[in-house]
Amino acid sequence: MPAGGLLLNKRIPGGSGYKLVGNVGTPGNVNIFAAAATNGITVTDGAILSVAGITFSGGVGSNSMFANRGGVINIVGDVIFGQNQNAYNILLFAGGILNIDTSYHVAAGTTGFAHIGAFYNSAVTFGKTGGSAIAVTHLGTTAWTGAYYYCQLNATIVSITSISYPGASASGVKGQVDYNAIVNAGGAAVPGDLPAQVSNGGFFF
Repeated sequence: MPAGGLLLNKRIPGGSGYKLVGNVGTPGNVNIFAAAATNGITVTDGAILSVAGITFSGGVGSNSMFANRGGVINIVGDVIFGQNQNAYNILLFAGGILNIDTSYHVAAGTTGFAHIGAFYNSAVTFGKTGGSAIAVTHLGTTAWTGAYYYCQLNATIVSITSISYPGASASGVKGQVDYNAIVNAGGAAVPGDLPAQVSNGGFFF
């Protein structure tokens, strides 16, 4: 995986985590841009990061956030995801965890390989705290060359609260779900103009 950017690879004693808070009311005022072919933020080896109030984007081949080997990313306040051409807004690998407990935005014109990719026993949960409905608002058209959700190898992308995608007008496959992976995050409402592609024990609904 590409190197670079901020690396968090240790859990803070006591079980608490790192916090990265920008402008919660106007996340467009705080921008984190990942250099091409890097990970902007890597969270690994059990480290925990909570983010809010930031716009994430990057150069060609950059992943804005990457969770690996039990690293945990919590989205706890509004954020905006933008361009990550040929890469992921968020990538999870080898037991990476993403918890989304708030509504957030995807910028107009965003292109990427996938919005969220989850592989090798990684887990994405919308509404882990069982709170309010979550809206992933798209501020304009987007395009995904792999799939909006790319999920493989026993990974899961699951909503346990109501999820919607206001304003979504996206090109690409809704989901690529393979090898005993599960995506349960809105079904037909998931952004994309092509149906999900499912194989080898995958489930999309």
